[in-house]
Amino acid sequence: MNLSIRAFDTNYSVTGLCNRPESEHTLDSSKVLATSCNLQLLWEPTDYIGNNSPNGCPTSSGGKVISSVTIFENGIDSLDKIFGANGNLLFGTPIEFRRVDSIPEPSFTLGILAIVFWGTSKIILRKHKQKSTVS
Repeated sequence: MNLSIRAFDTNYSVTGLCNRPESEHTLDSSKVLATSCNLQLLWEPTDYIGNNSPNGCPTSSGGKVISSVTIFENGIDSLDKIFGANGNLLFGTPIEFRRVDSIPEPSFTLGILAIVFWGTSKIILRKHKQKSTVS
């Protein structure tokens, strides 16, 4: 299974989405860029497991994001490692999703997951870049 990771337009922010009222928990799909980075998920005996190491997905600042994902019956574990242009690890963002009764079917969940991975990394990198230029 291939997981396509896409970024949001840099002018579209999803920061604080979870802190908004549930009626505002929507994303504008027209703000998702057409370019993508793929991650191949392989079926293991009970889970889908994948990563895009060592190349990862390029960032606008010349670095890369290396993602690893495990999808199992009741959830998803992921880790995005963000590297600077010099190859140094800047930080990692572990995320755990757990199934509850109101979560939609997995195909929708994977789509949202892809959007969240790439969009979050772009926002974090942009903020890191802004902090670096201010320092």
